[in-house]
Amino acid sequence: MGIQTEFESWKLRHLKKRSEEYALENEVGEDLLQLSNKIEQNDDLNKNQIDRLRTSLHRLAQIKKFSKGCPKGDCEVCKKVEDLRESEPTGFPWKMDLELWRWQKECSEEWWNNGGEGIVKVVTGAGKTILALHLISKMKNLDTYSDNNLKIIVIVPSTALLEQWEQEFKDNLNLSEEHLGVFYGDSKDDIQEKNLMIYVINSASKYLSEHLSKINSDLFLIADECHRYASEEFSKIFENQFDYKIGLSATPEREGDFGFENVLIPNLGEIIYSYTYSDARKDNIIPPYRLKRIGVNLQDTEEALYEEFSEKLEKLSKILLNKYPALKAAKEDEFIKILGQLQKEYDDDALDNYTILTNQRKAIIHESFSKMAALRYIIEKDIPYGSRVLVFHERTDSADKIYEFLREEEYKAGIYHSKMSPSKRKKELERYRKGDLNILVTCKALDEGLDVPNTSIGIIAAATSSIRQRIQRVGRILRKAPGKEFSKIYTIYVKGKEERIFTKKEMHELKKSAQKIEEVSLKF
Repeated sequence: MGIQTEFESWKLRHLKKRSEEYALENEVGEDLLQLSNKIEQNDDLNKNQIDRLRTSLHRLAQIKKFSKGCPKGDCEVCKKVEDLRESEPTGFPWKMDLELWRWQKECSEEWWNNGGEGIVKVVTGAGKTILALHLISKMKNLDTYSDNNLKIIVIVPSTALLEQWEQEFKDNLNLSEEHLGVFYGDSKDDIQEKNLMIYVINSASKYLSEHLSKINSDLFLIADECHRYASEEFSKIFENQFDYKIGLSATPEREGDFGFENVLIPNLGEIIYSYTYSDARKDNIIPPYRLKRIGVNLQDTEEALYEEFSEKLEKLSKILLNKYPALKAAKEDEFIKILGQLQKEYDDDALDNYTILTNQRKAIIHESFSKMAALRYIIEKDIPYGSRVLVFHERTDSADKIYEFLREEEYKAGIYHSKMSPSKRKKELERYRKGDLNILVTCKALDEGLDVPNTSIGIIAAATSSIRQRIQRVGRILRKAPGKEFSKIYTIYVKGKEERIFTKKEMHELKKSAQKIEEVSLKF
């Protein structure tokens, strides 16, 4: 059977559209469209045209997992293309044969044009790690660095992320232990013996300067989840000079201080590329998703206590505004940042008390009876039994209560938070990844670093007003997986107290590209 017979006109049009996802419309797409039009007119292709068709199809066939990225799901056309894939050559170290998405190609060019520095603001699940691997591969294959005089330093916030990066380097850059080293806890490789080192930030802030003092080569810094590294302790990594640097984060800006402006930009560069959920959905990088917002009320006693704290905060706010002109001039989003700055400069109980009262008032919302009742309603009444679910809460004691309820009701549930031992956390996470558990309750410990594409439902039972935290949590759910038709994110919020979060730009972007949005009020 000839290749023209196997690939009718409509199939070529479908493949032309797929080529655009990888910025291959000029190299492949235009030919496919022209040949599709030719076939549509019932004209036989000549030898030259058949060769062009074969070349275009084989180009698409070299894209790994090509059929899995198809929005049609189980697509026979894309599978047929994938079958044309030539046998893969033995992998060579530092060579990457993954096809980049369009945004990754554009971002790579921006980074090079910006002198090899900058922050990349890209939503979770869109492929920031692959972008970094591509840059490493390009640099290590330059004649300039053919003699291994480039050292790559990757900084990550957690051991879970370190393990993911380590696996990506082995799978996609064909690196062995000869090239690849890690430094955290009891695992401490010698930087002088490795071309690439991955550090957990806690270790990097203590030892990186000492390690780099022994190195006489060019340095490339990759700061993953870079928003984490603007604190006084973690920013010590920037005391070193790097020849190339890139910051990766879905949310590089910091809401609680001026670390983004005063630490990250001066040391990593400006944001050179942004990629939103709308962009990722349009490009078919993340799955379709639905949002369901569950509004609840505080109980009468909770409402009274909340108002009591609000009155105290209002009185204290007037005192602080009169005492500190910087607070009076602050824009809404800057108030907390300036407050934190003043706390460092002045020994003033009034400043500390404002933070304490704010946290006490938040606790009423986070631990409200209605939020817990709504969570039970969702799990028992609104989601299919056996769904893969992540439940996010803000407080470990509340997470423990949710976990106890789930276990009592005989759900296959696990729990993961910072007050558990590292070995227990790792065990629970592994059981969830394998499918032995289908519900995992967590707090901030998994805001970054968890990659479980099969998770289809996220329930934000309680969260701060932080945009960063909410975007990170949503990103845990919005990942493609075989058989996953869509993701669903529930947000439980207290009416009249938390709606402001939905008006933020990033949350509006999320809403704009949702397949379906539901607003529900529950009363308990």
